[in-house]
Amino acid sequence: MGVAIDASRQGPRASWKASAEAVWDSFYEGFKRSIVDTSIWVSAGLASLTLFTQHVLELPFDLRPFLLVLFSGIAIYNLDHVNDQRSRSMPDETAEEFFSSFPLLTLMASAFVATGLMVSVAPAAAKTAFGLYLAIGLSYSVHLIPSRKPGRMRLDELWQHRGLRAKARFVLDRFHFTQPKQIPGAKAWLVAFAMTTGAVALPLGWVGISLGSLSLTSPAWMLFFFVFAFCSCNTHAFDVRDKEEDLAKPVAKQVFTMATLIELKELKRALSLLLLSVLLVLSVGEKLGWFQGLTLTHPEILIAGAVALLYVQLLRDDLKADVFNIWIEATFFVPALVAVTHSALH
Repeated sequence: MGVAIDASRQGPRASWKASAEAVWDSFYEGFKRSIVDTSIWVSAGLASLTLFTQHVLELPFDLRPFLLVLFSGIAIYNLDHVNDQRSRSMPDETAEEFFSSFPLLTLMASAFVATGLMVSVAPAAAKTAFGLYLAIGLSYSVHLIPSRKPGRMRLDELWQHRGLRAKARFVLDRFHFTQPKQIPGAKAWLVAFAMTTGAVALPLGWVGISLGSLSLTSPAWMLFFFVFAFCSCNTHAFDVRDKEEDLAKPVAKQVFTMATLIELKELKRALSLLLLSVLLVLSVGEKLGWFQGLTLTHPEILIAGAVALLYVQLLRDDLKADVFNIWIEATFFVPALVAVTHSALH
């Protein structure tokens, strides 16, 4: 009420401004809760890269790869958030309530069902590509990599156990298994590789082309390397956001990302060098006739690369979460949006 009185004293212009700010705040909060927090935003951005792939490689326009990445992304990201909340030593009550709410669980279940239906009608090559995408995306959090516990395993102790099952349990107890993402520095690269597989290999699979059957100097592989560098900027940026949280975890659960292992300026330099190197290879390869104009005839590659370079240079430890969750995730849409503009102008 005090705001309304102050605005009325300052005239209609101030009143209009206050009303506009209230409408914007309401929209912004609603957008965050219904689109960003539910992972629809990031999933749609990642899915849009399939349309970018179709444009650059001149594949037939097909929304099915887009929908499969969208549905599977919503399912996997929300499942990951639910698991994160359960594994926190100090749970966030607000987030825990949100990710256990009926609408969110309904959305996640619907996304899983839609994913299953899309996979069931996918061509064989697309199923293989999606299987690889899913395996990488899910397995990086599974305890797969064995390492021996301190101390020697004595054979006389082994033979004291009767039966094959007892012996196997004794041997397994001498090892502990770690998650692939706990390999120092590996997490962001694994996530970027999974994203790239879905963005490039899946659209190719839908037209019956296996990425593995193509030459490494083919346009498809060159695009794969670019999208991998582009996605790596995103995944490492989010590790910068999560740096303090990662360092606060118990030693047994700590994930040593690149953001925790090296200084931010070194990480920014490494990501910039990666992206610039890929763009350089694309340019040189085009001049040498390796492939057909991936750089010059497709400005969306250069524009998307420039956007990624820009936000990498602007990365800071103290950026607000919304900068990452909304604006950095929004850069996923840039390649497809520029591709649509490029097509419209030609």
